[in-house]
Amino acid sequence: MAGVEGLESRPDPESCLVPGLPGFGEYFLATQTPVWIEDFSGVALRLRELGLSGAALEAHLRASPGEVRYLASKVRVLDANQAAAELIEADSRRQLVGNIAVGFDDGSYANFLEELLSIASGARRFSVDFRARSIKGRALRLRMEWTAAPGHEEDLALVFVTSVDLSALMERDDQLRVALERQEALLRELQHRVRNTLSLVLSILRWQRDADPSGEAVLGSALRRVETLATVQRSLGHAEDFARVSLRDCVEAIVVSARAAQGSPASIESELPELSLPVETATPLALAVGELADNALRHGKGRDGAAELSVAARLDGTSALRVELRDRGPGIAAGTPEGIGLGLVRVLALQLKAEFRLEDAKPGALAVLLVPLA
Repeated sequence: MAGVEGLESRPDPESCLVPGLPGFGEYFLATQTPVWIEDFSGVALRLRELGLSGAALEAHLRASPGEVRYLASKVRVLDANQAAAELIEADSRRQLVGNIAVGFDDGSYANFLEELLSIASGARRFSVDFRARSIKGRALRLRMEWTAAPGHEEDLALVFVTSVDLSALMERDDQLRVALERQEALLRELQHRVRNTLSLVLSILRWQRDADPSGEAVLGSALRRVETLATVQRSLGHAEDFARVSLRDCVEAIVVSARAAQGSPASIESELPELSLPVETATPLALAVGELADNALRHGKGRDGAAELSVAARLDGTSALRVELRDRGPGIAAGTPEGIGLGLVRVLALQLKAEFRLEDAKPGALAVLLVPLA
């Protein structure tokens, strides 16, 4: 903290120390807003001496921390009110008079640099968030309002600086940010464990299927459904929002997985929008699409034994998602009983509060899911 010269010659401490401000002194002393009256004329002079502006000045100041500190030393605090003294935890207003370095720490100079750039750009009224430290060492986060007094826009010999203490608010914000980061890390870890658990279940099912071929059909269906759940979990792990899943990435992966499970040639076309769905919608929808894709690839084969499947989705207005799966097979024979897969799709549609239809498309079959999004 810099010393203050000539304290013994100062007027009464309850009066404004800056002459020539008629009518201002009473407000200045009484207001609960911390106010400093400062002289930036040394800064204005030095900036003119440098002869730089714009990007050249910014580059010079950012590369010359010594210059920034020198410019800070040219600012003089002419007076400060009692509210400012209390903010800085000074014993009296007089402790703040003199060099601006009272309340500065190493982090303050980066904020002061932003002040300098605003001044150099011609701004005569602006705000800057400021890191400072009280005389007793307490860290402060302040929002400073800097205003050149009328008549001193060029020489900057008289400047008013007011502040709002954001310390408590910013501390709570920092605490909330840390808590959110911790929660995000825990959620990532939970998703990682879920994926590992699903991988273990898949391994067990594969082992059981290979060990007992008689149960291959049942275990194969179970494998495919668990793989669908694993696909949703993998999509969550790649998303920025852990509560939402990319429709395109998820559905394309599920359909490709269904084709691989069939082990027979099949062509797949997809037309899917860039859309993210909440996980509570994406999971049952993914399971339903997996069942429909498996059904289409098994029963929708042409005469050459190859299946063709197209998957499309679009928003139906703003309140529903329309998902269609179409094959090019023989269609739906009259009186054909529904299997377990289609029964599961109907259950999932009820969970989604969705409309489900399976139609003879001539040629092939068309499955439609109309899922409400509101």
